[in-house]
Amino acid sequence: LHAVHGLYGYGWNGGNVWLCELCRWKYIDEVVLRTDAMKKALDEANAIADGYKQALAYHYIAESLPALRKPIDMLEEVVDNKLWPLPKYRELLFIS
Repeated sequence: LHAVHGLYGYGWNGGNVWLCELCRWKYIDEVVLRTDAMKKALDEANAIADGYKQALAYHYIAESLPALRKPIDMLEEVVDNKLWPLPKYRELLFIS
């Protein structure tokens, strides 16, 4: 990460860790790739005529959700609260 400091700069994530701007893009790229794959899988699943095979395809899509959540959770930590319009997961835990 230190090697790219001069090219991309660093951003403060509100804690004790400095994160490279490149890391944020890595998470964004991962979210885009995973959501595009899920959209494609959903389109394919919607085209399946057999109900059982379609259900299996939907199940496969549902199983991919935790992998999508990981980069989103990382983005919640590094994106400034002013730029994140939704409640963050850690904030939802303490809403009463």
